[in-house]
Amino acid sequence: MAVTIALALVSITLAIAHSGADAASLWRHAYHVPVVAAALHYGAGGVLAALGAVLLFAPFVLPALEREGATPAVLEGFLTFALLLGVGVLSAALAGGARRQRARYETLATVQRALDGDTPLDLAVARLRACLQARLNATVGLAVHDGSRLAVAGSASVAR
Repeated sequence: MAVTIALALVSITLAIAHSGADAASLWRHAYHVPVVAAALHYGAGGVLAALGAVLLFAPFVLPALEREGATPAVLEGFLTFALLLGVGVLSAALAGGARRQRARYETLATVQRALDGDTPLDLAVARLRACLQARLNATVGLAVHDGSRLAVAGSASVAR
């Protein structure tokens, strides 16, 4: 996937160069596609792809700034820099948040499956402990007090 993203960035740069376009080339908008793809697949890799896109597009914008000054085309090029970086950062943040939410959902669904059905309290607590221990990658001990009954999973010292 990283090679595909790099090839897409280079291909877009070559398309801009081949078309003889300037800093306001419409091809510059195509940089957003690999940036968003990198952010969705790698998270923080979207920021790296955005930096790569900015560096690849800079040779079209900076010489135009030196030759012509701050023309509307050059300002559009600088706006593209800002947008690429913003899209990279925001897409990476959104993708990371979605991954965390998915992990939470999967944990809750696993807990629900562990507690599903009519099972004795001792067995349900043992299943819940095993589920949480596997999902959280930690040592878990549970004690559930139900009226006069006490169900312990982990060790007897958990309830004391």
